[in-house]
Amino acid sequence: MRPPKLITGMKILQDGGLQVVEKQNLSKEELIAKLQDCEGLILCSATKVTTDVINAAEKLQVVGRANTGVDNMDLEAATRKGILVMNTPNGNSLSAVELTCGHSAASPGGDLALCDFITVHTPLLPSTTCLLNDSTFALCKKGMRMVNCSCGGIVDEGALLQALQLGQCTGAALDVFTEEPPRDSALMDHKNVISCPHLCASTKEAQSCCGEEITVQSVDMVKGISLVGVMNAQALTSAFSPHTKP
Repeated sequence: MRPPKLITGMKILQDGGLQVVEKQNLSKEELIAKLQDCEGLILCSATKVTTDVINAAEKLQVVGRANTGVDNMDLEAATRKGILVMNTPNGNSLSAVELTCGHSAASPGGDLALCDFITVHTPLLPSTTCLLNDSTFALCKKGMRMVNCSCGGIVDEGALLQALQLGQCTGAALDVFTEEPPRDSALMDHKNVISCPHLCASTKEAQSCCGEEITVQSVDMVKGISLVGVMNAQALTSAFSPHTKP
C-alpha cells in the first residue's frame, strides 16, 4: 500500500495535468535511467541526487524536496545546470517545534552569553555549516543546553562534545547528525545527550504535509501561478541575468 502522502501527492499532480511516474528505492543507475524522459523530480530523504545524477538528467528542470533540508542533493550542481530546487519550508515545522519543545523550553534573546537554551532552526547551507563551533560555544553562557532538530552539520559535533566534556554545555538533545546513522557514537553515548533517529520529519502528519505542499508548489509553478520554496532562485537569477553573460 502506498503511504498516504504519495496518494495525496499523486492526485494533486495528476489533477494539475501532470504526467506522473512513481518509483521507489531506485539505485543511482536506475534513477538516472528513469530521469531521461522527466522534466521534474520530487523526492524524499532516501533518494540521493548527486552531481552525476544531475549531469545525466538532460531534461530535468526542477527538483522538489518534500522536506526543509536539501542535504541529500547537490544544490550547487543543480544551480550550475539551471535546475530549480524547491523545498517545503513549512511542511514539517510543527513536528520539529513539538519535538524541540518536548526536549526543552528555549530562552528568548539573541545574545549567546544570556541564553540558557539554544535551539537550531535553519537549513544546512554553506553559510550555516558548523554554525555552532568552538568559537560560538566559548561565547555561550556556561552550563547552557542546546537542541538541534533542524539539520545535521549545523552543529560542529566535535566542538559540542568538547563543550559537554568541559561543562560549557551541560545537556544536548539531538534529532539530527552530520552522518546518519553516526559511525562515531561518542556524542550519542555522552550521559548528558538525548539522541533520536531523525524523527521530527518522520511523523505521519509531517510526511503528509510535506508531500502535499511540494506537489501543490509544483503544480503552481508549472501553471505560472506562483513560485514558492525555491532554494536557488537568487543564484539562478544572477547566473542568467544579462550583465553576467559572456
